[in-house]
Amino acid sequence: MTQKIGFFDQWLFGTSADRAAINHNADELSYVGATVSSLEAAVQRQAQEILQLRAMVIGLAEVLHARALFDDTELQRAVQATWVQLTAPPPPPPQSMTDPYRGMPAEAPAPPERLIVCPQCGRRVPISKTTITEHGDICDACS
Repeated sequence: MTQKIGFFDQWLFGTSADRAAINHNADELSYVGATVSSLEAAVQRQAQEILQLRAMVIGLAEVLHARALFDDTELQRAVQATWVQLTAPPPPPPQSMTDPYRGMPAEAPAPPERLIVCPQCGRRVPISKTTITEHGDICDACS
């Protein structure tokens, strides 16, 4: 941000305030100039890469056209379909289920209950239907 000299700064400090403001603004200007130069270099590099990609695609299409029999309209259709696919807007984020009365997220469904194998009878039972013993979890029917 450029530094401005106020009336009192000019009156109290005179030319030293002018020099300080000029030096500060020169530093900022050199920083902005360096930033602009780096951006220009990036734009030139990207333009060169785009030109190389364009040459590659055109060369590839010419080789394919010379070696294989395909129609120019078929190529144009494929390019157009790919362009539509690449430039399509991103899909909207999934809508979360909300409580219609409070606008709050609805409760998530409970995860499925874990099943264990009873060491005595060998049946698979939900863990909520077991008893913990010194021999491990045993189903309620066996305990």
